[in-house]
Amino acid sequence: MDRRGSLATCMLCMVSLMSQDTSGWQCGADVYSNYQMMLRAHTFKTIKARPGTSDCRQACNADTRCQSYNMVMFRGICELNNRTKDARPDDFIKNKDRYYITKAYYRVPLGSIPELPADSCEEILASEGEKAVSGSYWLHFNRSGNSLLTHCNMGMRDIDECEDNLHDCHSNATCKKTNGSYFCACKPGFGGDGKNECEDLDECTEGSHGCHSNGTCENTAGSYNCTCKTGFSGDECVEYRELNDARRKVTYAAVRPYKCDDSIIPGWYRMVEPAGKRIPTKCPGNTMCGTARPGWMNGVHPAVEDGVVSRKVCFSTRNSCCYKSLWIKVRSCGTFYVYYLRGIPNVCPESYCATD
Repeated sequence: MDRRGSLATCMLCMVSLMSQDTSGWQCGADVYSNYQMMLRAHTFKTIKARPGTSDCRQACNADTRCQSYNMVMFRGICELNNRTKDARPDDFIKNKDRYYITKAYYRVPLGSIPELPADSCEEILASEGEKAVSGSYWLHFNRSGNSLLTHCNMGMRDIDECEDNLHDCHSNATCKKTNGSYFCACKPGFGGDGKNECEDLDECTEGSHGCHSNGTCENTAGSYNCTCKTGFSGDECVEYRELNDARRKVTYAAVRPYKCDDSIIPGWYRMVEPAGKRIPTKCPGNTMCGTARPGWMNGVHPAVEDGVVSRKVCFSTRNSCCYKSLWIKVRSCGTFYVYYLRGIPNVCPESYCATD
């Protein structure tokens, strides 16, 4: 064995002894540590560690967000992680320069504090295993940055509270299914916590409407209407909003956070580059268009002389090209198409697709 290998072996034993109570440790073979392994993409803090000390362990124990850490051998660096290898097994990879250690004592269960929200109830169950108990946990859905306290059922099958009408969402809110639970979000045009309150938002007063400068905004429950002022007339081939997010393209593979069109304001829209030029009329692949359930138009585009027509938009999943659907309006403007779209109700993430 060369000198570097000898040093590594010695260092591993030292880390084992100084990082945890020795009763649970065997150098190179225990449930807490993994030599030449690391957890990638979940480091929230990097610190310097003095040789021969327990700086890594102490830093992890002192931070409630710390679930595990990667020790960078021979460099005196510790990477504190906010997940364990159990929560994210796909991110647990080989790395010859690192040593992975799970926080064995004083580890806060994932999702139990707002500073450590989970992505889903399923992730909490994977992280905590048999110790997971049903109750309220902090989740941040779709990596939105906003954490919500949500009930997670750890001991039963994944019930669809939204479909079975077992939720307590407000009448002006939409129930959104998650892994093992659900949360309530006010419908577009309403504001509140989704459960106790969803008040009508006055887009006209707030200036958040999309009416033309030569139009008048009239507030309605959950929405608004635009009316052309006296002496002016409107045309959907002229008055429309553009959708240009490149993630809408049928060739764009979805990555988290998934795109969701639940908050689209009802109105006429045109697909433009880099998103594409029109809504596709063929079922796209699962998890394309930047979302988990991409939307496509089940029917042909109209000709100019057809005027405004109705078409069905289907949202596809791995098992079905039309998991659910809604009706939209379509018009050909000669060189392009416009679509009368509205927010997609109920379950996120779903989004309208675009293609060339």
